[in-house]
Amino acid sequence: GPLGIPVGKLFSNKEYFIMNNNLESTTYTGKPNVENLKRIMNVPLSFHDLICLLQAILPSNIESFMFHQSSKTENIFNSIGVDYMETVVCSNKDNSFLQFIRKNKNNIEIFNVKYINYQNKFPQNITIDFKTLNGQIDIEYKDVNFLDKDFEILSFVKPNSYKLVKY
Repeated sequence: GPLGIPVGKLFSNKEYFIMNNNLESTTYTGKPNVENLKRIMNVPLSFHDLICLLQAILPSNIESFMFHQSSKTENIFNSIGVDYMETVVCSNKDNSFLQFIRKNKNNIEIFNVKYINYQNKFPQNITIDFKTLNGQIDIEYKDVNFLDKDFEILSFVKPNSYKLVKY
């Protein structure tokens, strides 16, 4: 958050999520689906999508993407699904993701993710733009550690002073 103040903490697996919102002194728990994330953060993403996008991993099946075009610096691939169309832009230099765009079936952009300033094969800056919501999430990674452990141990408990909201 601003001034280096943590604004929240999130743990999620396929069945359960817990999220502390430090600004509201509230803990949210429930099933990690699009509806619940939209209730909490007002963004049209599933927890799976959000976690993948924050790790610079495609949230969709890579085999569904077809080559579209290339330039000197990048390759563009598209995927057309039942509910949305997706575009991924990759660097020609190292195949890193530069941009991921999801549009609905009416060709209206749902979100646009930009990955900037790669270091050690990981972006240091991520911007997620939600045009239909007139909102944006800017993330700057200061220190990234990749764990080879069972992620269940990373879950946490609600602080006693926080209000609990279950979905």
